[in-house]
Parts: sequence; structure tokens; C-alpha cells
Amino acid sequence: MRWLQHFQQPPDPGTLILVRHGESEWNRRELFTGWVDVDLSQRGVVEIEHAARLLMERGYTVDITYTSTLKRAIRSSWIILNEINQIYRPLIKSWRLNERMYGALEGHSKPGLAKVFGKETVQKWRAGLLDRPPEMTNDHLYWHGRERKYRHLDPAQIPHTESLQDTIDRVIPLWDSCIAPDLRAGRNVMIVAHCNSLRGIVKHIDEMSTDDIQKMGIPNGIPLVYKFDKHLKPIPHKNSQPPLRGIWLEKKGLLKKALDREAELAQEIQGYEAISFSKDMKNAKGFYNPGAATATAHTHAASAPTGADTAEASSSAPPHHIATPATIKAVEDILAPSHQPHPYHYAHVPESPAGYVPQSTSTALPTASVPGSGTSPSLIKGLAKLEMEKKIMKLVDETTSASAATEPPSTTGTSTAANVPTGTTATATATAATTSGDEASIADIFIDRDVLNAAAYSAIPCDLATVHGLEEGVDHVERHANGSEPAVLDKLNYVHFFKEKSDAAQGILRSETERGTVVPPRPSLRGTRDPVLEQPILVIIRHGKTEHNQLGLFTGWEDALLAVEGRDEAIHAGQLLRHHEVEFDVVYTSWLSRAIETAWLVLNELDSLWLPVVKTWRLNERMYGALTGLSKKMIRQIYGDEQFMKWRRSFDNPPPPISSFSHAYPGNDPRYVKYVTDVEVSVFETLIRSLAHGKLEIHRNFPKRESLKDCMERTIPYFLTTIVPNSIKPGKNVLIASSENAIRGLLMHLCNIPQDKIPLVEIPTGLPLIYDSAQRKIRLLEDGDIGVTVNPLEKYNFGKAPELLFDLQEAKKDTPDYWKNIVVRHPLSPHKPQQ
Repeated sequence: MRWLQHFQQPPDPGTLILVRHGESEWNRRELFTGWVDVDLSQRGVVEIEHAARLLMERGYTVDITYTSTLKRAIRSSWIILNEINQIYRPLIKSWRLNERMYGALEGHSKPGLAKVFGKETVQKWRAGLLDRPPEMTNDHLYWHGRERKYRHLDPAQIPHTESLQDTIDRVIPLWDSCIAPDLRAGRNVMIVAHCNSLRGIVKHIDEMSTDDIQKMGIPNGIPLVYKFDKHLKPIPHKNSQPPLRGIWLEKKGLLKKALDREAELAQEIQGYEAISFSKDMKNAKGFYNPGAATATAHTHAASAPTGADTAEASSSAPPHHIATPATIKAVEDILAPSHQPHPYHYAHVPESPAGYVPQSTSTALPTASVPGSGTSPSLIKGLAKLEMEKKIMKLVDETTSASAATEPPSTTGTSTAANVPTGTTATATATAATTSGDEASIADIFIDRDVLNAAAYSAIPCDLATVHGLEEGVDHVERHANGSEPAVLDKLNYVHFFKEKSDAAQGILRSETERGTVVPPRPSLRGTRDPVLEQPILVIIRHGKTEHNQLGLFTGWEDALLAVEGRDEAIHAGQLLRHHEVEFDVVYTSWLSRAIETAWLVLNELDSLWLPVVKTWRLNERMYGALTGLSKKMIRQIYGDEQFMKWRRSFDNPPPPISSFSHAYPGNDPRYVKYVTDVEVSVFETLIRSLAHGKLEIHRNFPKRESLKDCMERTIPYFLTTIVPNSIKPGKNVLIASSENAIRGLLMHLCNIPQDKIPLVEIPTGLPLIYDSAQRKIRLLEDGDIGVTVNPLEKYNFGKAPELLFDLQEAKKDTPDYWKNIVVRHPLSPHKPQQ
């Protein structure tokens, strides 16, 4: 069929979608962030979900996504892809899309530094094209040269400070080498990045002047969309705002006002639950929640003014910030008629309800059940939530405009807030005005232990997230002789000022460590661990338990969601790997969301979201044919134990084939139809679909059923031709997250299990399996009592012949501790390792 390509016209360029990550914890605190790897705030999650729904509403699809190596952008990318049901698409993480590196400013308060150096100087550092902030030194608290994610870079590539132009010069090579070619090939590209890296791309696309780019801002979570001509020049949209030729999918600032108002309503209305942040968030998919290793305990209430600050903040707030009875009534009307908890997409509803009932025997294609071709529950939920949000935003916009029109002019003269840079909150202003004395000597030092270099502070507990959160530097303002106005420090004092601050912050950590307030980092386990963890590591993990697993359904290629228990299993697996200091270099997983989410949750716990994750359909679960979605108990009852076990566990007995017109046939799933290119063409499927639709439709020979042998014929070649040469032979640590039968096939190959014995093997969900290449067996990590006093072979189900997977020392099988050599002991375990 390759000859057909000669007659095809070149594709139109793809669509470009630019999204700035949701609000981060440091955005909320008005701190310079740069390359410091802080996570999203709760509001940031809401903002990026809203961005995803805007894309969903307009039907945008994404073929490939680019993001930075910083978790606030990575998490935003995953949330969007999950919301628009494209989590299986490639996500490329590049340091070139990192935020501008703010040098010695990182970790300092923006309004605080404006008081020290002057608003004009700080604004140049923030928005100027060529102005560079003071440099960060190699001994700085947040020096990024110590971070593992940048080890592959030449040290000269890690900046000590950057101007906006430096950031542009860093980003454009990625644009020229990867992003632009993808667009020319007709692929829709999404870039989820940061304010300044996106400003650089926008300047390049729209050929902006220096003045224009210095005035240009990128708001959190509002997509900016570009269309291109055949020369990859942007096509101006009729509603674009020059000098931009792309279009914002929503009015800037509207969502922010709505979220501010919603927070006020939550305080004013008894029993009101914020529509944008449900109580169900704690049970949300792993893409949304910061992991235990990195999560901050900050809430918006933590920065609320108290005491004297409360009065000043309240008196300075404009009248339209108070929820009036009319506003409350209007919101209640929007939420009418039932006042039920708001529909949130975390409810465990499969994409197609057909997974819970016997498949249709109809020969007609059930269009509404085909993923992507009908109206799925997730689409309905997303659009319903978006409609509710729009009503709230419209209400807020109308009431805010009305209040602003009737607000009397201020008669109090020049307020304190007038001297604070744009974006500074009344709370921050009040705090700055009241900070004094000894407290002020460290007032502008902000230490966030969650983002300190992992090598230096990896063991600092997460519940001590911040120290000395006062963020204003008023004590360091040099004053004129009369003490009236702050004098701006000259450049000669910049280095001294920031060096003093960094040293003071590290001094705080040292003193708190000595007092026992902070737990010091333990020495690295490297060199003391079991030899299997000191060599290149291969870890294989079956996804956590799904809802289909709990209901006893055949799943196969059906995209079942992880159950809450399954998420807990994956989180625990990540914690266990972190406890043993297992680090990965690359992750391989399937196109099924249960495996992808398991990999994500593990990486989240390891604080390694920046790692490359390679997704391939060849690691999918075995295709169960006509059994897909049916009850295992039902099949056993109808066909008997012997036939049931042949279909389920034998090596070369495939189940009955699925119909070409079934919703569960991969050929009816846009994921596989559009993106799978390495499967031969099916003449039969091409013929019947071309006849049915009255035009030529080339269709590939997707599996209608698979035995374990068939499954291995796609997994083992991929392992040998891709994973081994690209990752294992170069000495990389590899994590493979997949499904039971894909893993059974891999272990059959790796552990040399005979064909007639493989039916005896079971694979537990959510348990890391460490491959010991010397013994060609697997081992388990010591986990509390498991592997110490509790036999893991009794705790977990590995089937009737665990000796096929483990070295159980048959000669010692009569002894009570015969199983202990399969456990990888922790070096600090009080239990003596097996000799």
C-alpha cells in the first residue's frame, strides 16, 4: 500500500495549542520561581482542568505534547490529556521549555524585592527582554546543577541567570528541530510550559517587537490557539488581538475573578461546596494529586491575614469583593434544582457502559458505543461542568462591572498598595507594613523543603513544608538619612545581598537540624544495598486493581479505570521503591490508562515526573476477543472450568473472536485507527468498511482475539528490539508498567518458564517485581513485616508454582525461612539479611 502515498497531497499544517501551567504554590505566594520545581496549587489544578474543558468543548485533539521538566507543567499536561481522553499520546519533556531561570531571585518575594531594589528594577528583571537578574551561585540553596534531571546536560548549559532573550535562544532550537516539523507534518501540537518560555515562542511566531513582548503576559490555564498556512506562517484569527495572530479560548482574567468570588461564596454560604474543587479531590486520579514525597500542606487559609492584618486587608478590599444576597441567590439558581454535589469527572464511570453487559450480537456498528464516535459520559460531564463554570463567570463579570461603576473614589490618599507591584495582594501589603524587629531579619527568606535539592534534603519530612513564611524584605531596605524613602541598592550590592540571604536560609536549616526540628538527610544507601539494586535495574509492575478486576470482568483492551484500591497499590509501590532508593531513567507502559496511571503514581511518589515515559500499544493487555467485558463467573458457569481455564490461562488457546462491529474491537477505536501504523493492512476489513461507507477506507489487521502466544508475538519483539538496545544495554534503570498477560509473557521469556507451566503463574496487582538477571528469577523488596516475618508468597498470589518465578532453594523448602532469599533486604533493616 505504500504506492498510495505517492498520490497523497501534503497535509495542512497542524494546530498549535499553547497553555501556561496552572497556578503553582509559589505563584500564589508571589515568589520568584524559575527552575525551582514547585507543584500546582489547588487553584492551579482547577485552572488547568478548565483549560482542558475549553479544548474539549471546541473539539481540539492533540497528536503530541511538549512540556518542560518541571512538575507544575508536567502535571498540567497530564491533567489536560486525561480530560480530553488522550493520555496515551506522546508527552515529550524538555529542559528547553523550562521557565526562565531567575538567578539569585529564585525563592524571594516579588513585592519584597521591589521594596529593596525598587519597582522599576524588579519589573525589568521580570519582563525585560535583555535584562538579567543577579546570578545564582553554585552554593545557592536552590542551585540546579545538583539536580538529577539535569545530569545529562553539559554544566555550561545550566544557566546561572537568564534574560527573556536567553530563554528564547534556549527554546527556539527545540521549535526548529521538533515542534515545527511536527506541525508541518499535519500533527496537532500542544505545548504546556511557562510564562517566559511561551512568551519566547509567541514572539518568534508573531515576530513581535521588543516593546510588544515586554507588555505581553501569558495567563495561567487559558489556551492560546494558532492556525498556520503551508509556509508555517500564522493565520490571523478574526477575533485575535494584535500583535497576536492566535486566539485565546477565553477572556483573560475572567476565570480568576470567578475563582476569587467562589472562594468568598464558600465563606458566605453555609454548606456551600465550591464547584471547582470538590471534596472528591482526595480520591482523584493520580495525575491530579501531588505525591506524598512532594506534596505541600499549604492551603489558601495558610496565607490568610490574622490579627491586625485582618483589619487592614478588610478595609482595603473594594466593595465588590463581598458576596451580596443577590449574588448568593444567583449562584443558588445556577446550582438548582437539586443542589446535589456537583458532577466531577473523578466518578468511576467507564467510557462505555457496554463493558458491564453481554456484548450485542447485532451486525450493525453500535455508533454510540464506539469510543470517540458518540457522546461519552466523560464528554457529557466535562461539558456540563464547563457550562456551570461559564454561568458563574458571567455572573461574576456582570456583578463586578456593576460594583466597579458604583464604587466611590478613594479619599484616603496614597495607599500602601500603590507602592506594591501589580498583582500584590492586600495581605502581602499588610504583612510588609507590620513586619519588624528580629522577625524582620529573616522576613524575606522563604525555604520550601519540598523543592530543595533532593541530594541535600531528601529526608526532610513533607509535613514541615515551609519555614519562616514571612516574605517581605523590609528590614534590608537602606533608607535615606531622614528615614523616609528606601534607597535602591546598586549593582555592586546585589551579589552581597543575595549571598547573605542564601547563607541565612541555609543557616536556618542547619540550626533546626541541630535542634531536632528538622530530620537530617540520611546517608545514601548506594554501595550498601543488595547487589541486584546496585546493577542496572529492571522493575516490572502490573497496574493497580481496576474496577473490572473488582467486578470479575474480562478486560483486555477495554480501557478500564483504576479503582481507589488500585491507586493505593500504585502509590504504595512508589513509596516502597523510594524507601529502597530505587531510581529510574526511563519508563515503558501501554496505551491503556490503568497502566499509564500506575506508572504516573509511582513516579509521583519518586518525585520523578520528569522522566521519559514511552507509551506503546505493544505492551497492551492480551485481547480477550468476544469475552471482553463479560463476567468471568458467567463464562465459567456456561462453558465449564476446563474451557474457562483454557481461554484464560493457557499458552496457545485464544478465546472466541470479536465481531468487526463490536465497540470493543480495536478497529473501531480512533486511538488505534489513527495512530497504529506498524500493523499490516487487512484486505477483508478494508473491503467491508469501504463498501459500508461508500469510499475507500484502508483498515489494518487489528487483533480480534489473542492467546498468550499471540500477545507475546508483539511484546517480546518490542522488548528485544526497543527496550533492550535503547535502555537496558546502555545501563539505564527501567520500569515497565503493564497488564497481567503482557507481563506473564515477559516473565516467561526472562525466567525461561516452559509453555506447559505458564498457566500456573499469576501476577499480583501493584507489586514491584525486581528482575535478577544473574539468577533469571524475580525478587521482592522488603516491606515492613512483609519479607521479614511474613512470607510474601502467602501474602500475594503468584499462582500454584511460585518456584517458576523465584529461587526458592528447593533443598531448604522444609525449613520455615526457605523463602527469605527472594526478598531484597533494606540495608538499615534491623533484621539480619539471609546469608
